[in-house]
Amino acid sequence: MIRTIKDKIKTNFQGEFTQNVIKLVTGTAISQFLVIISTPLLTRIFSPADFGIYGLFASISGIFIVILNAGYEQAILLPEKEEDAINLLAFSAAFSVAFSLLIFLIIILFNSLLTSMIGIKDFQLLLYLIPISNIVKGFNQSQIYWCNRKKQFARISKNRIMAAIVLTFFSLLFGYLKYKAYGLIFAFILSDIISSLFLLYSFCKEDFAKLKFISIKNMITQIKQFSAFPKYNIWSSFINSFSLNLPTIMFSGLFNPSVAGYYSASYKFITMPVSLVAGSFSQVFFQKASEERNNPVNIEKLSYETYKKLLSIGIIPFSIILGFGDLIFSYALGSKWLIAGQYSQILSVFFLLILVSSPLSYLFPALYKPKPGFIWSIILLLSRVIPIFIGYYVFNNPFLTVVLFGLSCTLIRFTFCLYLLRMVGIKITESLTYTLSRVLPVLLFVYIIRLMFFR
Repeated sequence: MIRTIKDKIKTNFQGEFTQNVIKLVTGTAISQFLVIISTPLLTRIFSPADFGIYGLFASISGIFIVILNAGYEQAILLPEKEEDAINLLAFSAAFSVAFSLLIFLIIILFNSLLTSMIGIKDFQLLLYLIPISNIVKGFNQSQIYWCNRKKQFARISKNRIMAAIVLTFFSLLFGYLKYKAYGLIFAFILSDIISSLFLLYSFCKEDFAKLKFISIKNMITQIKQFSAFPKYNIWSSFINSFSLNLPTIMFSGLFNPSVAGYYSASYKFITMPVSLVAGSFSQVFFQKASEERNNPVNIEKLSYETYKKLLSIGIIPFSIILGFGDLIFSYALGSKWLIAGQYSQILSVFFLLILVSSPLSYLFPALYKPKPGFIWSIILLLSRVIPIFIGYYVFNNPFLTVVLFGLSCTLIRFTFCLYLLRMVGIKITESLTYTLSRVLPVLLFVYIIRLMFFR
């Protein structure tokens, strides 16, 4: 019996998919551990308003991330020949520089107008840092997809660890020097710069010779061949990024930076395990799905098994957040973060669904189906924007606004999960039954424990 179990475990972990996920999870786990152990210190050094301004900067910068490479960074995985892929890599990097310079010019011309729209005077100077952040992130994105194509997951893992070390060190240093929100933003940018230099060094060391394949003619050929990415995928990704970052901006503009800080902290700290697992699964899933895109049976099996694994991984920790998020935040981060803990409780099921749906959303580019991905990105955007407007204009209450936001996002995200599974051949009744049978008993158990012992 014991030998049978050991053999089964060994077999499961010998698969290429699982091995690659483990490489990424290991690096991400170490990087997130550094962030986690520094968090109680940072939340006592920086105020909710500081985190709100930092979250606002990261959100504004994050909106443009998906446009930086014109959507072609995901296409790097698709060409059969490496000389074609290197041309996509070169174009992606060049476009990110050109686009960031355009953003810089817009900021120069309309700085005062943009600052007044945001409503925070400190942003007049901070706006000039956005193009710098974007250039670095655009380069990072294209390089990571290149590493993904070549199955260099260990390199991606090392890069994440290095970025986390830099982010943690400089956040604490600038916090000690009383730089307030500026300190968090400077550390954020320096982290990206160091990781970019690491990727550049690694590329030059192993792939520098491949630059000879870059030509304007081949680049134009690849741009035309994968033209659906900028036509549909880039707008789909832009809307997704916009909807992901918009709540922080809206909470700051409609209410105040402290409310944005509570939401940003809740989102950041609770989605750390999401980025730990979902990010690793996503990169390996995208690479594997791209390989198997002409084999429907393998795609169906890969998608459903990924969904099941992520649901099993996430249900326990997110149920604990649902039941005890307020207590955890107050104890770990300090009493002033109680509201952030309450927000995390409201959004816990939504965060769980982000975990299980994030890798599966790569089915759209992997199967080259940008149109349904674009439609769903609009639906997901509306599921976030509408409840925030209703919460503000009808109730003018940030807590009720977060409640409406959480309910809307949870319902639509779950529907999105069912759609993705149906797209690869899994019946809605089957995936619905499986999900509810796993989630509801655990949620109910945790809720009962909370009522019995922690009123």
